[in-house]
Amino acid sequence: MKVRIILADDHPIMLEGLKALLEREPDMEVVGLVMNGRDAVCLTNKLAPDIVIMDVSMPELNGIEATRQILAQHPNVKVIALTNHSAARYAMEMLKAGARGYIPKQCAYEELSRAVPGAQVPGRAGALRHQGGHLHGLSRGRRLRAANAEQLLASLWRFRHKPKP
Repeated sequence: MKVRIILADDHPIMLEGLKALLEREPDMEVVGLVMNGRDAVCLTNKLAPDIVIMDVSMPELNGIEATRQILAQHPNVKVIALTNHSAARYAMEMLKAGARGYIPKQCAYEELSRAVPGAQVPGRAGALRHQGGHLHGLSRGRRLRAANAEQLLASLWRFRHKPKP
């Protein structure tokens, strides 16, 4: 059974590019594209996807509030934030709203493609998640843990930009 995904981003090229990449995966199906948070909530109500990949900054309703509304109505839907924002406060707000992962748009596609099935597994998510009072991250297969978002994002950045052995 394919994982059903809605993509929410206010940049058409991001939507089309992500759709093309995700639909190459045999176990993933993009069922909807939206360009604002309000439409993300409406389409989730209509289609009940497994996952919504959500940009944080969008018109009409931002990704943080859209995530809150979606999860209030559909607690089984998983939200993964995919955004240009690297500031820790955006990561924390998305995670507090209930997102299962927070992935910067600068990441490689492989991180996102691993995060989608990971969001389906309890306690596992994308590049950044909150669990047990700590933030956890994954970069190049290495697990990272930090007490706050700033520490974890700094660790993720260091591991992403460190040359591979």
